[in-house]
Amino acid sequence: MNYTLSKLSYAYEDLEPFLDKRTMVLHHKMHHQTYVNNTNQILKNIKIDFKKRDIFDLIQNLDIISDRDIKRSLLNNAGGHANHTIFFQGLKLGTNLSQEMKKEISSHFNSVENFKKLFEETAISFFGSGWVWLVLKNSKLEILSTVNQENPLMYNNSANFYYPIFGIDLWEHSYYLKYQNRKKEYIQSFWNILSWEEAEKRFTTGIKLIRKKINDN
Repeated sequence: MNYTLSKLSYAYEDLEPFLDKRTMVLHHKMHHQTYVNNTNQILKNIKIDFKKRDIFDLIQNLDIISDRDIKRSLLNNAGGHANHTIFFQGLKLGTNLSQEMKKEISSHFNSVENFKKLFEETAISFFGSGWVWLVLKNSKLEILSTVNQENPLMYNNSANFYYPIFGIDLWEHSYYLKYQNRKKEYIQSFWNILSWEEAEKRFTTGIKLIRKKINDN
């Protein structure tokens, strides 16, 4: 499989003033594209056949690669492609939290306001490059941070199933042109461009996958 850059459902300027066009072009057409290009190049040079795996299936099966350097390189680049795909698909200006999703979040975090507070605190205190996610861990919503380009799907095993609902990119390239050192402002502005519609779709998909796993076991 030759992986390709995910198409956006919006124009680069559509997320302004919270994310500017210049940042979006750099982030999507250059940073994300580089992860895609590197992933394709790595796969050309290994004997393992990943041709039938989509990017999310691929990052959950990296243990079949015995060479530690190749595995790490593929984790970083395929992980970068997967993470950015979720991130960009999860952005949209002006969406609203549905009553159903509000109920789900409140049941796990006491209230939507408390969830946002905890999510922001986790992101603000995160040191270095990485991501903060809302995930389904088994059937429970949790906040999870991952370093560099690791993805929650990489942590799946026989005991636990992780499924990312949405994530915020904390690498400096995602915000520095607009916010400079004002990381907290970037994080707090995220709620204005988060697509709650996409989040609810992913939540529904995650629940179905968890139920299937339980039934299969």
